[in-house]
Amino acid sequence: MSLKNIKNPALFQGNLQKKHYFEGWYFKQVTADGKQTVAFIPGISLEDTDSHCFVQVILSPNIQTYYFKYPLDRFSTTEEPFSVKVGESVFFMDGCHIALNDTVQSTPQGISMTGDLYFSNPSPIRSSVLAPNIMGFFAYIPNMECNHGVLSMNHQLKGHIEIGKQQRLDFNGGKGYIEKDWGTSFLVSTFGFRPIILKITTLVLCAALPQYHLDSFLLKDSLPIYR
Repeated sequence: MSLKNIKNPALFQGNLQKKHYFEGWYFKQVTADGKQTVAFIPGISLEDTDSHCFVQVILSPNIQTYYFKYPLDRFSTTEEPFSVKVGESVFFMDGCHIALNDTVQSTPQGISMTGDLYFSNPSPIRSSVLAPNIMGFFAYIPNMECNHGVLSMNHQLKGHIEIGKQQRLDFNGGKGYIEKDWGTSFLVSTFGFRPIILKITTLVLCAALPQYHLDSFLLKDSLPIYR
């Protein structure tokens, strides 16, 4: 892993020739009234028999999850400016374009989503030589099974998402959060369900990063388990 990648965890950390590898970016959006949340997780899963890219979607309240699966050649990234593209959906550090359509991907979900979101005033975590990212000095240890990055603790939102023809989610004045995970092994469930939502508290982050204020919508976060 290069020093550039260590300091910039948003960048694609792997390559498409790896085996038994995953990488995913987690973009969470909350409406201004705090009543509705949507998370988009673009990523890749590289396995011997089922390598693919995907966009996982989590809607709440009344948790609903969708897994839009695409051939691996529908995945691409850029570094400057950073972007990750899966199918026709594109994610940036300052926004995202959502184009999830059942007719152009291999696992129909019975739903389509479209829209554009814009991010402003991001809050990245502080870094230093000893702690270049959220992993602290562990960031320098190569070949860890799972790596974690926090890209924006909090930012402002504009835009909306259309869900089919029946629902429109307005994120103007809302708040967002971005993180990612990558490596060769992630938490799994013996039940084998995908996607699985693991309830964890970011109070751990509060203890590790006392200089940051986490808004209340982050304190009871739901983080994804990709497989």
